[in-house]
Amino acid sequence: MAGSKKLKINEVSKRSVKTLSKSNSKPSSKPYVETSVFPLSKKVNKDGNLTLVENIWADKKENQIKTIVYIDGYDLENLDVLLFSKNSLNEINYRGFAYRAYKTTSEIATAVLKVYSKIKRDLEEIVGYAIDCIGRTYLLAKKNLSEKSLELCTESYQKKVLIVEKSLEILASLNKKNLLLMDMAPKNIFYSSEKVLLSDLRGLRMSVRPRTILDSLVFYLSSLLKRGIITKEDISYLLAYYFGANYSLIEQFLKSEDIKLDDCQILEMFEQQIISAQ
Repeated sequence: MAGSKKLKINEVSKRSVKTLSKSNSKPSSKPYVETSVFPLSKKVNKDGNLTLVENIWADKKENQIKTIVYIDGYDLENLDVLLFSKNSLNEINYRGFAYRAYKTTSEIATAVLKVYSKIKRDLEEIVGYAIDCIGRTYLLAKKNLSEKSLELCTESYQKKVLIVEKSLEILASLNKKNLLLMDMAPKNIFYSSEKVLLSDLRGLRMSVRPRTILDSLVFYLSSLLKRGIITKEDISYLLAYYFGANYSLIEQFLKSEDIKLDDCQILEMFEQQIISAQ
């Protein structure tokens, strides 16, 4: 990969992601802490594959859940209180499972749930969202204890590049549907021995503008470069890898911007943008 920088997009063959190293993570030993305070009553309604639970409390407190909406297959009806882990401000534990809780707005949480069922492959396992008694909304995602963040990755350089390749493949698949993940960074990439996932879907947006999608790609690769996960010598190859998976985006970009560039010039232009964005 440290060879010639000027790769033609069509010359890059798609490589399968090799099996990543097995994790030695052990199941969490944190006990589930039952609360002695329960809602006075509940209202439960179904809407397609979603269940909506409204809790009525006698004495409202900030960690109590007023509303929870969850996808079929997850038994969260009795998740009444947000019990945050002592080790993480965005992790809650419920009956032996860990969930990431991303603070957001009800509008974004609703939009993510609406889109998620159509694109959930290779994305974090979204289970629903909760609104507490003071109006804060949290998007909820089930945490797999074997998953690790690319931001804290201690794998070999070659393994990191394989993870990045897979993340670009997933990103290209999203972008083909006119979806992008805003502010995507290493902390949004989780991996295990079986798969690579994109996480924190609060930044999921619809966009039909090629420039906007490509700007998000530049931001992601520049954040990887800044963190030292990839090197400058990798950029041309990784751009070619992404463009090979989503070449129609380049065609749309050239047409919308009314510019004429060959493949090598396109790679050089975005390579410079990534390097200068650090």
